[in-house]
Amino acid sequence: MICNQVFEHIRSPTEAARGLFQLVKPGGLVYFTAPFLEPFHRVPQDFWRFTLDGASELLTAAGFKVV
Repeated sequence: MICNQVFEHIRSPTEAARGLFQLVKPGGLVYFTAPFLEPFHRVPQDFWRFTLDGASELLTAAGFKVV
C-alpha cells in the first residue's frame, strides 16, 4: 500500500495508523511518506509534521514493523 504525504492532513493520525494496519494483509508492505519541512498547505487541512522517530513511533504503536 502507498501512503504518500497523507498523514499531515489527518486529524487523528494514531487512529488512522491503526486503521491502515488493519487494511494491510499479514506480510504486506506500506510505503509511508510524510513531510517534515514542507510549508503549511491547507488542502483540505494541514495538522502535523513528522520526524523520522515520530513517524516510526506512530507506526510501531499501530502494529507495524518499521524497516
